[in-house]
Amino acid sequence: MRAGLSMVNARLLRAIRGRAGGLPGDAGQGAQPLLVIEDFSETPWASLTFSGSRHSVDIRLEGGEAAVRKLSGELADWPDSLCEGLAGHFLAEMGVTEGACLHLDDGRMSLSLRLEALTIEE
Repeated sequence: MRAGLSMVNARLLRAIRGRAGGLPGDAGQGAQPLLVIEDFSETPWASLTFSGSRHSVDIRLEGGEAAVRKLSGELADWPDSLCEGLAGHFLAEMGVTEGACLHLDDGRMSLSLRLEALTIEE
């Protein structure tokens, strides 16, 4: 585990990896895309009545274009139920921003995404 990684951030990262499914398959168009967590950060957050954390996670998806687009859409439509058990926090909001998109020579695609989440202490 990364030094300074909170239990909430660790569980959120685990939920993101779990959302991608199992291990990636071969490079075929229907195979499960590779999900790489490039970077992540956590910043304390508070309002007058709540406290929690803002999370930023940079990921890269690589695989067949249809599979990458499908997983990107699933991450954008994140159901709150996937983040149960966040160590005394709940998921208040989640947003996904698409970044660089590369079409590789072998027909695969590489897509960068930034996931931003707000978790609130229960």
